Amino acid sequence: MQQPEDFGLSPVRTLAHVGDATPATMHAAFWKHWTEAVGAIDPELSERSAGSAGGARAMTWRSLGGAWVNGLLLRPAVPRAGLVVLHGYSSPPTLTDDADRWREPARRGLAVLLMRVRGYPESARDTGDLTGGPFGYITHGLDGALDSPSDLMRWVVPGAIADVVQAVRGLRATLGGAPVFIRGESFGGGLGVIAAAVADPWGSVQRLAIGLPSLGDWSWRIRRPALGGAGRHVAEFLRQQGERAGRIVEAIRVCDALVHAPWVGCPVLCKLACLDDVVPAPSAAGVFNALGTVRARKWRYPVRYGHFDGGLRDARAHARFERLCERFLDPGADVDTFDAALGDDA
Repeated sequence: MQQPEDFGLSPVRTLAHVGDATPATMHAAFWKHWTEAVGAIDPELSERSAGSAGGARAMTWRSLGGAWVNGLLLRPAVPRAGLVVLHGYSSPPTLTDDADRWREPARRGLAVLLMRVRGYPESARDTGDLTGGPFGYITHGLDGALDSPSDLMRWVVPGAIADVVQAVRGLRATLGGAPVFIRGESFGGGLGVIAAAVADPWGSVQRLAIGLPSLGDWSWRIRRPALGGAGRHVAEFLRQQGERAGRIVEAIRVCDALVHAPWVGCPVLCKLACLDDVVPAPSAAGVFNALGTVRARKWRYPVRYGHFDGGLRDARAHARFERLCERFLDPGADVDTFDAALGDDA
């Protein structure tokens, strides 16, 4: 069995990786422009159709550029908190298929909003399906001018971040101001970090549970092998761009999860791999290490492998993380005592 690339680093050095958190040249101007645009959009969640499917209500909400985004809401009789659940980069399951695993947390008082960002099936009405094509989802909108914040707003990733922030805003309003958490894995983990960092003008995200966070440390990633996922699509796209490549990298770094991580201050539970070459393990660790959350309120959960079938032992480690996430996201849980859960979960 061929092991994932270790990038010449030991597990200890991988998990200790510190990336480049220097903001891109356009960072401040772009996010000011983005915040003004998103703030002008009503985040109200509306039902798409009468009735419900298995207790889940089909919801829709408006986002950046007038795009409508869709999700499923599992709402308990007495919600105590809300959770926005994000998805991975490649072929996420349908919302209905994804809903079953969240029914028990919903019974415990967690209003769960599962969503698909723009350009993915189930949220493609206004954008079309953006998941195909030779350079994948992440490069859509990078083929034109990138000279101003308005130019960069055409890139799909700032739109996807807005979709998440609008979900957080809308769910909080629906629940009468209750705390809202985010859960995301891989691509969803990176989106979750950035959304938590930029959502503050409308109320902070209260807890963040992420695994193998992507979209981070692009300065480091583009100089290493990219064997799958968003990183491979970016690398293949850059090879076709000639003199534009440097400008594109600078644009991508505006939405770098590692650059945004210092602005996250909520409690965070994060799964990190020692070996992963789809979301390179050092870059994911760099995102975690850059988080602004105080050390006592961020928890690192290491596994041997990330986007790789590492056998039964590794599968059990990933399953344990899912159980820990349920505890961490329980609205009745006290995060100040979460260290005990790390020790007593079997």
